[in-house]
Amino acid sequence: MKRLYLTLIVILLASFVYAQNNYYWSNGKKHYLKPELKKIIVKLKNEQSFENTVAKFERDKNIKKISKIKRDIGIVFVEDTLNVKRLKEYKEFSNVMPTYQLKDLPIYLTGEILMQPKNSTSVEDILKLVNYKVSVKTRTKYNTYVLGLDDWDKLFEYSNLIYESGLVKYCHPNFIAPREKHQINDPQYDEQY
Repeated sequence: MKRLYLTLIVILLASFVYAQNNYYWSNGKKHYLKPELKKIIVKLKNEQSFENTVAKFERDKNIKKISKIKRDIGIVFVEDTLNVKRLKEYKEFSNVMPTYQLKDLPIYLTGEILMQPKNSTSVEDILKLVNYKVSVKTRTKYNTYVLGLDDWDKLFEYSNLIYESGLVKYCHPNFIAPREKHQINDPQYDEQY
């Protein structure tokens, strides 16, 4: 019986620690995210086309549906029997992570980090901070960067490490949030600018 209690305590502590790491910084505040386990974000391996991958899984009873959100990123809607760990074993995917919720808003991470270094900081300083485990994908004319990383399991860790270093104006995971269409009752809505 003592062993059962000890096991339960370890599981609860692990769950608590895992939940505490699912946050990002915005406007100087931590925003905690809750994993949503029925929808999982996947990145297809390079040689895969999205349509071919969807066709492969039409007969998989563990997968309800796959929706495309970017060229090589999709959301897999799963049954209770399939989780992130098991989906990582599928050879068609190079990265897998849960979707999240911020309060009631779904958050779909893209496996990228958005950041803007402070004026006195070079991007090289930031890359060195994370041992070059991220790379620059794009840079805008406004000195903002999109960073890519191979290991999506480290997304929050690297993003938060960069932000907490004080080297940046902002830094957080890149995400997509679905938008809702609203009925507009204003007959002159189209005339607004």
